[in-house]
Amino acid sequence: MKITRKQLRQLIEAERNRTLMPSRIPKPIIPNIPSVEAEEKIDTMARSEDLQPNADSMAHTFGYPEDRSYAYDLSVYDDVGRSGVIHDMRELGRYFGYESFPDDDDTALDVYDNTNAALDRAADVCDSSPESLAKSLIDAFTEGAREALPRVSAREIARGITDHSASRIYPPSPGRDYADLYDRSF
Repeated sequence: MKITRKQLRQLIEAERNRTLMPSRIPKPIIPNIPSVEAEEKIDTMARSEDLQPNADSMAHTFGYPEDRSYAYDLSVYDDVGRSGVIHDMRELGRYFGYESFPDDDDTALDVYDNTNAALDRAADVCDSSPESLAKSLIDAFTEGAREALPRVSAREIARGITDHSASRIYPPSPGRDYADLYDRSF
């Protein structure tokens, strides 16, 4: 099924209005956890393969159902969340790629605003994600963008995301340089 750029814009705008890339399932909740720090420690333990039994034990102590594994439920949440965000980044890349070509009714400023909005959103997602996920997110964005821009490289996209990430921080901060994830030599 083919859609026009105008239809694609309408779909993306509807998605943009809905929310900024939500996770697909809710994070498992430990009912009687005493503090955010305690929850973060249990989450860290649950994500470490050798500490998962300890994480389950602590989660059960604070009221997590005995018949369920907190470590397993958290890993499902992480996996589904990652795949959802990666899918959303691919769609965002598709939007970026198609917005790079103006329609007859577009001005150069419209194209500039739309592509910058896509890079700003991608920078938000990359900045709020674990560093280990950044390369996968940028690869997904690039894959989507290549539908309209077949020659765009992941390194170019990463540089654009880095520029948009750093440009919003005042005073400027070195932050993450996503282009460093891609080796210059081939």
